[in-house]
Amino acid sequence: MIRPLRQIHRASAIVLSVTLPIVFVAAIALRSPTPLVAARSGRVNSTESAFKTLVWEKSDLWTKPVIKTRLFSDEPASKPSRLAVQLIPDQSLTRPDVLIYWMPSVAGPLDQVPDDAVLLGSIASHPVMPLPVSPGKTLGALILYSLADHEVLAVSKSIPRTLP
Repeated sequence: MIRPLRQIHRASAIVLSVTLPIVFVAAIALRSPTPLVAARSGRVNSTESAFKTLVWEKSDLWTKPVIKTRLFSDEPASKPSRLAVQLIPDQSLTRPDVLIYWMPSVAGPLDQVPDDAVLLGSIASHPVMPLPVSPGKTLGALILYSLADHEVLAVSKSIPRTLP
């Protein structure tokens, strides 16, 4: 009674030991490439024409990924009523579904997105994102969050309203 079961098990183990590596290699070879967020040119397109005035541009707000950050205004830089931010990665981001959050206060290292953070959009689909305006000399900070990995990738330094 046990012998026929062992013979079936031996045959299936031999078949699987031959076919599984072939299927695995074929699946790896045929998979789609990793989606990349390519580095963008620094231009503002026509849909973002409301934010015409460049208030400042900084490359030192992020420590881990090198990202150029630009702050735009809808009026002259001296009295902006609405502000927007643009992130331009210098190198391609290989993380999936990178979202940008804004938080009103700068915190240290984060394990998760704080409750008071505001979703601005995806880094891939929104080149210029409006910011919630808050009073004071600093606007807050930005958070890069990978939705697929449920991981905070980076937190920016405090974003100044104007350059000193």
